[in-house]
Amino acid sequence: MGARAKVMVGLCNLVKKNVTDEEFTETMLALLKEVWSRPDVDSHLFELWFDGGENNPSVDAMVAQFQPTAVAVSGTLPSGNNANLAGKESGFVPYPYWNANWPNSGSGGDPVKGPDFVPAECSTPIYDRDAWFWKPNLPLRSLAELQSVYLNTVGTNSVLELGIEPDATGIIPADQMTLLHEFGDWIRRCYGIGAAIGRTSGQGRVMRINFENGKFPIIDKLVLQENQSGGQQVLAYEVWVLPHGGYDPSFVNAGSGSSVGNKRIHVLSTGPVPVQSIYVNATALVEGFENVLWENVAAYAPCT
Repeated sequence: MGARAKVMVGLCNLVKKNVTDEEFTETMLALLKEVWSRPDVDSHLFELWFDGGENNPSVDAMVAQFQPTAVAVSGTLPSGNNANLAGKESGFVPYPYWNANWPNSGSGGDPVKGPDFVPAECSTPIYDRDAWFWKPNLPLRSLAELQSVYLNTVGTNSVLELGIEPDATGIIPADQMTLLHEFGDWIRRCYGIGAAIGRTSGQGRVMRINFENGKFPIIDKLVLQENQSGGQQVLAYEVWVLPHGGYDPSFVNAGSGSSVGNKRIHVLSTGPVPVQSIYVNATALVEGFENVLWENVAAYAPCT
């Protein structure tokens, strides 16, 4: 549920004006070398972003030399340490999305044929109208829209990269900071580990949470997470709930899904329901797996 800081290095608006292709490439490589090898800068960058792609063996060699542990997006492949760009900057990642099958960026991956483990990430700006650079009076996206972005990125097995934009003085404007605090408060309140009504983890196809001692909470969603140290395991799953009250209660199907991966937010198809018990059943696994190593299965109450 936490956040990760990352550093992205890019070349922006290096205009090819009155220079040859060779001169442009020479300037680009010199600039990258200066940025990536400066002794006064942390030499271990988290991520390198090649906007629009990159296919230059000289850049590949420099990444291998100066940034061998960095994650690369939309470009170089010297270390195989790549992320897959998902969602086309909209803040919406189509489900299902799989952590496999580079370099089909945006394709959704393939849990069976994908040769590499390549996690998905979705970049989207905090400003409306696909605005990536600060300008006066640009409208911010609403908190409700950011909540939808969270459900449709983090909740569909993708890492959310929210573009924050400093103004002309290098300061993050107050309106952005206010919105970020509200967004963070909502995530912690509605999806934080401490906000879970019940949770479990372990190994097996079926994970179950029972509610006892006369306490039968109203649940409307689950957060599912796999331990992916060996790759994604779940191909398909079902959720079942045992409602509280009524005559001769029995389990009711509350929806199904496919990709789980890093995180799947599963909204119950039943709507909010008071439950005595709830379980997840992995009905199909990737070949080679007999069980699922569940990192987290957690139940949550309705939250606004």
